[in-house]
Amino acid sequence: MLLTNLKGGLGNQMFQYATGRYISVKSDVELYLDTNWFSKKEILNSDTKRKFKLDKFNIKGKISNPDQARQIKYP
Repeated sequence: MLLTNLKGGLGNQMFQYATGRYISVKSDVELYLDTNWFSKKEILNSDTKRKFKLDKFNIKGKISNPDQARQIKYP
């Protein structure tokens, strides 16, 4: 299982997804996408609030729920 943390605008999302997808294919593991950043109410001063846009494309990855992301990040 590979978790890719997505944030930023569409270009950043596409790059982050492509990197995660490449590693998941090479490692033969399932890809999960952490989209929790898009639902945060408070964003750091250096970040601009964006919307998750990859759902408009035919991506191969499952959206993780907050509990899955937490378990992987903090086992």
